[in-house]
Amino acid sequence: MTTKIITVLSMFLLIFTTSVAQVTMGNMSVQSQIQDPLAGFDIEYRLFGSKYGVGAAAAQMQFYLSQTKDGSGGVIKIRDTQISLRGNGLGPYSPQPGIQRERITRFTMGNNAVNQIENTCFSGTWYVLGRIDFTPLAYDQTSISVLPDFKFKSGTISPGTIYQGGTLNLKFAVETEKMNCKASQVGVFLADANQQAIGYIGGVSIGTGKGVFSTGDIPITFSPTLAAGLYHIILVADVNNEVPESNENNNRAGFTLTILNGAAPVASKVTKGSQNVVLTKSESTKDELAQLRKMKPLVSLTQMGSTLDNDSPSVTLSSIEENTNSEDDTIIEDIKTYSLGQLLEIEFSGNQWDNSLLRMYDQNGRYLGEINHSNKEKETFDLKTNSKFYIMILEKGKNKFSKKIYVH
Repeated sequence: MTTKIITVLSMFLLIFTTSVAQVTMGNMSVQSQIQDPLAGFDIEYRLFGSKYGVGAAAAQMQFYLSQTKDGSGGVIKIRDTQISLRGNGLGPYSPQPGIQRERITRFTMGNNAVNQIENTCFSGTWYVLGRIDFTPLAYDQTSISVLPDFKFKSGTISPGTIYQGGTLNLKFAVETEKMNCKASQVGVFLADANQQAIGYIGGVSIGTGKGVFSTGDIPITFSPTLAAGLYHIILVADVNNEVPESNENNNRAGFTLTILNGAAPVASKVTKGSQNVVLTKSESTKDELAQLRKMKPLVSLTQMGSTLDNDSPSVTLSSIEENTNSEDDTIIEDIKTYSLGQLLEIEFSGNQWDNSLLRMYDQNGRYLGEINHSNKEKETFDLKTNSKFYIMILEKGKNKFSKKIYVH
């Protein structure tokens, strides 16, 4: 008889030495749109049930952000805190009745959550998840759109005064504090003395991410037929209007350029002076930016490349399909090209073009890059941009080969 009493008592103590989790979360509600999780938002919820046993006086409450309502697509833990329940002894312990509210800000999150949010692309439907201890998840749907804001940080053109037909170097840095999840371009325009755009020079690719995007020197060569006078180089971030931004009116900046009459002296073939012109930031309305984006390429007036080379070949849309300008009659090998998506494969049938320089341009004459071709049978070039056709130029000494390439 005594043995049975001890056995029953032992079972009773075993049950209540650890808590039995019966408190759950439900009726969760968050605002329908959250502009920025780090700026703060409220979660409303109710708690149901009770807990028994040792340690039942407290429960762990957690909240998450996820793109799936069950967290299967991964979660960002935005809150992990302990709450107190009402009761005594071994229980029951119950939560506060009614609607509860939890304020979520960057200061209530851990550093890991802040870092994850700062480096996550938020656009469209997300879910706020919550639970008590290890009970089933409660959730509510919201829309989160953390938009980047492109702003020009710095820049120069050097020199700021050139002769007709001269070349200047453009350099700039554009930044965004918020994550940008789509590649875009900075458009470069030529404008007159009244800052009225004459046309579009070309685009500079900007990748995804956040922070500062800086270019190296980008040479722009002007046609000798462009009249002397005062001009402006205008930069427009996200020129194709592909990236939604929190402020669409601060995407513009520019420089003042003076073009002198006549060709440069022999001692200074391209430029006069060595002064830099520093970038000037300005705001534009959406209508003004829309007008800029409609401008046509200035193929006949300018040429933009990514490296400075005063003797580089000019490229215009009037280039014939294929042309060889050679002082060496042996340079007659067949050069074939094959498009593999964004990759262009160039096949050489012989070795006549070994140790040559291969340059690529898009349909607007914009320089895309170059390859120092040694003795490979094939070269592969990443086109990186969409164009109706491309112009390939091979140079070896005084020999030049050009070909217009259509990619399907």
